[in-house]
Amino acid sequence: MLSVEQLQAGLNTEFLGREVKYQDQTLSTNDDAWICYQNHESEGTLIFTEEQKHGRGRRQGKWISSPGKSLTFSFLLHPEMPFKELGIFSLLAGVSIVKGIHDITKIQVGLKWPNDIILNHKKMGGILIESHTEGAKLGIVVGIGLNINESQNDIPKNLQMQATSLSIYSGKEFCRELILAVILNEFEKLYLYHWHEII
Repeated sequence: MLSVEQLQAGLNTEFLGREVKYQDQTLSTNDDAWICYQNHESEGTLIFTEEQKHGRGRRQGKWISSPGKSLTFSFLLHPEMPFKELGIFSLLAGVSIVKGIHDITKIQVGLKWPNDIILNHKKMGGILIESHTEGAKLGIVVGIGLNINESQNDIPKNLQMQATSLSIYSGKEFCRELILAVILNEFEKLYLYHWHEII
């Protein structure tokens, strides 16, 4: 089980991940984040789970999470930026993931635009950005799924040629809480101070 205390001990964010909602199992962390939006919960609210039953990817693809081994999470944002710039969020998330994973594991993963995280020519993660407006209020949900400590046997046989994890690649296991904290730290820094430099 992911430790909220260990996660927050690794954060140096102002708001991202400071409010956490954890469930052992859920249908979709993105759907849970939209409930938070409807309830007017604070920007930076983080939802993560050990098992996502109906996770979705881009173009309605299905995302499978491995309980106790993957990172499956979403967070809520209320950006104040032109609507036309919303495409930047997939890039902000991707850059944060690549840098965060490298900082902790020294493993270089890559981005396949617009939403895949690639390792050794195989998919190890994905990003799903969703947006909604309510009057003048804009909401963004950033959903991320990453294969961290899966073994080869955890990957469905029909996906083993296409999917991988950090552990499969390196033969090591990693602290998921630390990886998540560093990704959130990096994302908030880019979001608050540097997004305009990336456009």
